[in-house]
Amino acid sequence: MSPPDSRLDLASLSQQLSEASVPLLREFYRLMQHDLALALLLGELGRTNAGQRLPSPNHNQSHDLSLATGIPRPTVRRKLVKLKRMGWLEADKSGRLTLTPWGREQWADINRRFWARARQALARVES
Repeated sequence: MSPPDSRLDLASLSQQLSEASVPLLREFYRLMQHDLALALLLGELGRTNAGQRLPSPNHNQSHDLSLATGIPRPTVRRKLVKLKRMGWLEADKSGRLTLTPWGREQWADINRRFWARARQALARVES
């Protein structure tokens, strides 16, 4: 009797992860006012700096975000201003940006829903 195959079916895993992630990507796209650059920047900010202080748009953070995303630095600066207007970011007295409490809550909710769906997808593949 041979041992059970412990390898995951990669095609099935890919399909299930797509089923889990694409609806959330669509929702995030709508939340970002159908602006893929804005969605990418907020994703990068959330990925690297969720809840942390961010340098002002005139600092190297724009340069770092530009390098990370491929979005030109002037566009990054404009998008950071837009994220501030939309309520995702706020500036302190020194001009340093941080996710607003609402922005942190929204980002945490997006992550919770993604991981819940990803766990469900993995469970379907393993069963």
